[in-house]
Amino acid sequence: MFSRKNGCYDVVYTCETCMKRLTFTKEGNRLTGRVLDEENAFWVFSDITPDRFHWENMLVREDGTKELICEIFGKRI
Repeated sequence: MFSRKNGCYDVVYTCETCMKRLTFTKEGNRLTGRVLDEENAFWVFSDITPDRFHWENMLVREDGTKELICEIFGKRI
């Protein structure tokens, strides 16, 4: 759901073992989501086309370096 007040998308992701609340902002052709309960965790959707996307689960360390936790290259079939 888009929050006009905050200028971002409020998102809830759920699966069998967890639930994550995120706020997403659009930056060019990227959607960057901050995981609300995890201070340094971000999700990034990039290279978005009608048929594919790239998703990254990133952790930003205290020294500013980024660690890739997981990534998916999605493709419509």
